Amino acid sequence: MNTSPIRQFLAAVAALRVPGGDGAAAAGPRGLFGLLAYSLVVAALFLAPTVAPATTPDSLAYLDAARTFTQHGSLGAGYLSWPPLYPVVLAPFVALHAQAWLGLLNFLLLAASVFAALLIFRALHCGLGLALLAGIVVAHAAPMRFVFPMVWSETLFIPLSLLWLLAWSRFAAHGKRGDLALACAAYGLCLLTRHAAMPMTAVMVAMSILPAGGSRTWHRGAVLAAIALAALPSLLWLGHVYALSGTLAGHRVPQPQPLGALLSGLAATLSHWLVPGVFLHGGDPLAVAACLALLAVPLAALALHLRKLPAAAPGSGAGGLREQLLATSAGFSVVYVLFVLWATHRTFLDIPGDRYLAPVYVPIAGLVLCGIAWLHGRLRRQHRAAVLAANLLGGLWVAADVLLP
Repeated sequence: MNTSPIRQFLAAVAALRVPGGDGAAAAGPRGLFGLLAYSLVVAALFLAPTVAPATTPDSLAYLDAARTFTQHGSLGAGYLSWPPLYPVVLAPFVALHAQAWLGLLNFLLLAASVFAALLIFRALHCGLGLALLAGIVVAHAAPMRFVFPMVWSETLFIPLSLLWLLAWSRFAAHGKRGDLALACAAYGLCLLTRHAAMPMTAVMVAMSILPAGGSRTWHRGAVLAAIALAALPSLLWLGHVYALSGTLAGHRVPQPQPLGALLSGLAATLSHWLVPGVFLHGGDPLAVAACLALLAVPLAALALHLRKLPAAAPGSGAGGLREQLLATSAGFSVVYVLFVLWATHRTFLDIPGDRYLAPVYVPIAGLVLCGIAWLHGRLRRQHRAAVLAANLLGGLWVAADVLLP
C-alpha cells in the first residue's frame, strides 16, 4: 500500500535504535512521542511562549513585507534583500493583529529544533542519556538564546535545515523515495527562507556526484533533477529580484571590517559554544585558543575512528545512516561557515556571530558528541576513573552553561 513520503519518514525515524547499556532497543512510536514531549518541556524552560519576541530593523522589514502581503497579495517592490517565505509565515499573525502570538510561533520552532536535534543525536548513536542531556544544552545554547527571542528568519531556517540534514542523510544511506522527497522539500523551503541555504546545494550535489557519495540505488541524474526542481521556486524569486533591481539580493554596501576581524569573531563564537562565557575572560585570545583546541580533541578522535571504518553501503541500516549523517554534518558545517565568512567579507553585515552561525550549532554539536561517545567507550574498558572524571566535568559544563551567563 502506498504511503506519503512524510509518513514513511516518520515511520523510519520511529524505528531508529538507541544504543544503551543492555544493547540496542527500538524506541518505536511511544519513544518518538516521548522525545517530542521532552522537546516541548525543554523549550518551555528557556523560552516563554507568551512573551512577544523583540525586533530589529531586519524584523521590521519582515513585518512590513508581511503586512503588504496581507493587503495587496505581494511583498512590495522594496522587499529585495531576503527570500520571501518568512514574511508569508508571519502574514497570518499580522492580518489577525496577533503579533504577540509570535512568541508562541518561536516557542514551537525552538521545540521543533530540539526535537530534530534529538533525532539526529539518536541516529548518531550518541546514547539516549547523552542525547537527552544535549537537548537541554541545545535549547539553552548561546545561538538559540540569541536567535529565538527575535523576529528573525533564522527561527524558521534552523528547524528546516535540521529536517533537511536528517532526511538527506537517510536518503544517502538507504536510497528511499520518501527521504529524497522530504529532503528536497526541506531544501527548497530553506532556499525560500534564507540565502544561506546555498551551501546545502553544494553538499547535495557533491554527495550525488562523488564516487563515495550519494545512493547507489538511484541514478545520479534523477537525484540532480530532483535537487534542481526543489531549487526552482528560489530561482524564480531571484529572477524577480533581478528584474526589479538588477541584482540577485538587492543593493549591498561593502564590508568595512578587515578579514582578520571577521576571523577573530568567528573563532570567538565557536569557542563560546563549547565553554560558558564566564570562563572566557571577555574573549581573551589565549582562552579562545584553548577552547578551540579543546573542541579539536573529540573531533580528532572521531576522525581517527572513522578512518578505520569501511565505507557504508547504501541500505546497510543504522550504521550506514550514522556515517552518512556524519559526512553530511561535517560537509555542511564547513561549507556553511566558509559561505558566511565570504558573505560577511563581501557585504556590510555583522561579524560572524551567534546569529549567522546558529544553523550549524547542532551539526557541530553532533560531531563533538560522537567524538566524546567514542572516547567514552574506549576509556570505559580501560580507565574507569577517567570515565568518572569525564562524567563529572561534563555535568559541571552543562550546569555552568545553563545556570551561568
